[in-house]
Amino acid sequence: MVRAANEFSVQLEAIFQALYPFQPESRTFLVTSINPEAGRHPVPADARELEAALRAADLCWERFPAEWITAVETTLSRAQKQL
Repeated sequence: MVRAANEFSVQLEAIFQALYPFQPESRTFLVTSINPEAGRHPVPADARELEAALRAADLCWERFPAEWITAVETTLSRAQKQL
């Protein structure tokens, strides 16, 4: 189990190293400007990445509509409380 965890850690580190550094143009906007609860990572500037994210969101809506509705309602409720 420990060996598997170590191997996973090595693979995860390789993924993170492949992602950094961010391209300067991708750091223009942080996701917190769209959704304050989503974290502090840059929104991709590459149109292909944005299109892929939108396609993924559409698939999630199609496959898990009840979960998405609950998530949206919760987010809206929290936002209204902050106003």
